[in-house]
Amino acid sequence: MNESVAIVGAGLSGLLAARELHGGGREVRLFDKARGPGGRLATRRVDEYAFDHGAQYFTVRHPRFQSEVDAWLQAGVVQRWDARLVDAGGGAMRPRSAEHARYVGAPRMSALTRFLAQERDLVTATRVTSVTAEAGGWRLHAEELDLGLYEAVLVTSPPEQAVPLLAGAPALAGVAAAVRSEPCWAVMVVFERALEADFDGAFVDDARLAWCARNASKPGRPAHEAWVLHGTPAWSREHAEDAPGQVQAALLRAFFEATGLAALEPVFATAHRWMLARASEPRTDGVLWDAQQRIGACGDWCLGDKVEAAALSGLAAAQRVLGT
Repeated sequence: MNESVAIVGAGLSGLLAARELHGGGREVRLFDKARGPGGRLATRRVDEYAFDHGAQYFTVRHPRFQSEVDAWLQAGVVQRWDARLVDAGGGAMRPRSAEHARYVGAPRMSALTRFLAQERDLVTATRVTSVTAEAGGWRLHAEELDLGLYEAVLVTSPPEQAVPLLAGAPALAGVAAAVRSEPCWAVMVVFERALEADFDGAFVDDARLAWCARNASKPGRPAHEAWVLHGTPAWSREHAEDAPGQVQAALLRAFFEATGLAALEPVFATAHRWMLARASEPRTDGVLWDAQQRIGACGDWCLGDKVEAAALSGLAAAQRVLGT
């Protein structure tokens, strides 16, 4: 059966679903609004600087995901990140033990999804705006552009973006509409000299700042003293419309206060607002799928809020489409 399948979103979930469906004999085309694949497995490059400003690392708990990670390690697109992690707050540091190995894309987070996108039929810089039922399947549009008719559709976007694309399957759209995403401001800074920090990443107990990481501590990264700071969901929501400069100043101040490091003015700073960073209360069933209408949704929000959840959801969605 040479069923044609459209996948909206070329993050980890969509790319793994595409690979499995292609292996199962389906004709698969992916669409993504960005200039390249990856979603939140993202790397921001500005001149000679680079930052993993989305997902920071991932861990493995499920054997199925472990088999994927083992293959990625073999291919050299993933490496372990043996980071010195701490809990930080009020200038105090408490070492955090590593219960699970932590992995990162190599030499950047986006390397993994670019590897998975090889040999895939991927259309980038294209925002799918509607998915409409008609005889023979589902027609996709991007504004006034007809993207074609497909016999099956998988939507891997965050729930708020998935809802309008699932309008032709109201029951699924209703399920997706019940899931809410949290925002996250990401601030990226570079210092002229190394900070006197004896840690590589910190989970921060602060109303403004949730996480900070030294980017150069990850394998293959540039040696610049580059740091990524993630705001808390509540603070990011409250300050969603703030100017980037205000966000940079606030989270940098929180960083120095929480860690107790001597304040230093960065030589470079920028900010990125992830409006739909992670689900506040994700689902646990893994996939939304209507076998009769041949439309569904998958993604981390269907199974959790981690990279592993995105991968397992995409793999499970492909099984649903294949009927296995």
